[in-house]
Amino acid sequence: MNNRHHSLRRTLLTWQLAPLLVMLIVGTAVVYRLALGFAEREYDHALYESAFDIMQLLRKSAEDSGQLNLPNSASDLILSDSDDDHYFSIFSAEGRLLIGDARLPPPPAALSSSIDSIFYNGTVEEKPVRVVSTGIALSLLGETHILHVQVAETLNKRKRLADQILSSFVVPQIILIALSAVLVLFGIRRGLQPLERVRDAIAHRSYLDMRPAPTNQVPLEALPLIDEINGLLKRLDTVFEGQKRFTADAAHQLRTPIAGLAAQTDLALEQDNPPPTTHALMQIKAVSRRLNHLIHQLLLLSRSEAAGGNALYDTVDLRTLAREVVLENAPLAAQKNIDLGFEGIEAAVIMRGNRQLLQELLMNLLDNAIRYTPSGGQITVRLEAGSRILLSVEDNGPGIPLEERERVFERFHRVDRANTVEGTGLGLAIVQQIARAHGATITLSEGNGGRGCVFQVEFPQPPDAPAEA
Repeated sequence: MNNRHHSLRRTLLTWQLAPLLVMLIVGTAVVYRLALGFAEREYDHALYESAFDIMQLLRKSAEDSGQLNLPNSASDLILSDSDDDHYFSIFSAEGRLLIGDARLPPPPAALSSSIDSIFYNGTVEEKPVRVVSTGIALSLLGETHILHVQVAETLNKRKRLADQILSSFVVPQIILIALSAVLVLFGIRRGLQPLERVRDAIAHRSYLDMRPAPTNQVPLEALPLIDEINGLLKRLDTVFEGQKRFTADAAHQLRTPIAGLAAQTDLALEQDNPPPTTHALMQIKAVSRRLNHLIHQLLLLSRSEAAGGNALYDTVDLRTLAREVVLENAPLAAQKNIDLGFEGIEAAVIMRGNRQLLQELLMNLLDNAIRYTPSGGQITVRLEAGSRILLSVEDNGPGIPLEERERVFERFHRVDRANTVEGTGLGLAIVQQIARAHGATITLSEGNGGRGCVFQVEFPQPPDAPAEA
């Protein structure tokens, strides 16, 4: 199976430009052939004119003296061109060289008794030449003789003219194809922009945002795909909403009997009970307390999931909120002889968010730290503000093994610490859920000196609400 992904932009561009390139290649070959033919006709005519001038001189010499004489000016007629090498010769009908350059071969045998003209290609000293051979009948000493005049030249001018004609055709065509490529690429890019807008709209959403993808300006060819995606989002939204309602309803239904169980247990503990009964009642009370905490966490998780799409956000002073949460948890930390402190800037740190959810986020981080930090330990809440807002909770407890750090944010996952600490395994999952709902990220790292751990939540700084210095 071929899993390679093909670029639609590249495919469209290839199918648009490939025919143009093929046409350019074919057109270039045809034009070059036509250009060579044109150059050959033009220079063949000039070559024949040179041969004709020599024949005129021969005819005049025969008429004046009855002999075959050529003046020195005959060479000037054909050797005045500096671009090409020129050759001429005069042969008898029998193929005997009478005058001229011996490097030229005799004319074809078919012309031995003819005065017709013929053009052909040949070589002189391994250089390609174009040759014209034409016959002339002269009366010499009372006898008529057939002579053959040959004039040849190399092909430099012809090739240069053909190249000029070719370049005058090819260069504009290349420029035209380049401009076509730019226009086609621009058109493809404009045509794909609606799909890119749909992609960006989905990419920047929370994973809980199940609103339909926008279909305005989407091409008709892509509309069925977007409609199917929207249908899938709608079905997923129905499933997720059902799960959240079930979780919330179940938690609400369990809260009342659990509260009743705790109340009945407290009443029973006030009675004069034998020690085994008292111990059993204390166990029931502890279990009911854990169940009540679990129900609270489930309800909070349900609310934080709902916040991913439509939470009511307002202006929140994160510094004030953090100090309040630290003060609220100070008595619990003091019970374990834990030093709980707050470090942060003195100015307000303003952001947009849901105050209740942000409070629960920090409460869960502190609850987790207090549970696992041993007596005599230290917990520090830090708040920094700049281009980003950083809220961190650091403890010097036993820390979290490296192999467990990727899983601590999973629901109901608990790090095995000798099973001595109570918990539901939902606290950090709730923290991550609330962070995502606020566009924030949460990271886990080691504390100072390699002891304990640091949970750091990084919020985006709103451009219209910078932290005050």
